[in-house]
Amino acid sequence: MSFPQMNYQPAHQPVPPYGYNAQPPEDPEGLGSWILTLFVAGLPLIGFIYLLVLAFGSDSSKAKQNFARASLILGLVAFVIMFVVFIVIGATVGFAAFSVVNMSDY
Repeated sequence: MSFPQMNYQPAHQPVPPYGYNAQPPEDPEGLGSWILTLFVAGLPLIGFIYLLVLAFGSDSSKAKQNFARASLILGLVAFVIMFVVFIVIGATVGFAAFSVVNMSDY
């Protein structure tokens, strides 16, 4: 009696995308580029326009696009919070002033 011969082959091992023991490609943007980006983004009106160009333009890297989008979202959130706080403080001061004026009539 003979048994059928089985061919056992090892499972296919995927090849890493960068080759064996190779490092991923370096980001072409250096420290100076990021320092300039942070400096220009910190300028009052020019920085806002620069962030819009970085966020929605196609010439910048993916990392700078994400940074600009995150900065714009955080700026919008901060603006909304400040607006709500100013409305609450304004209403409180207005109510207090109205109360003082009405009390002086008695």
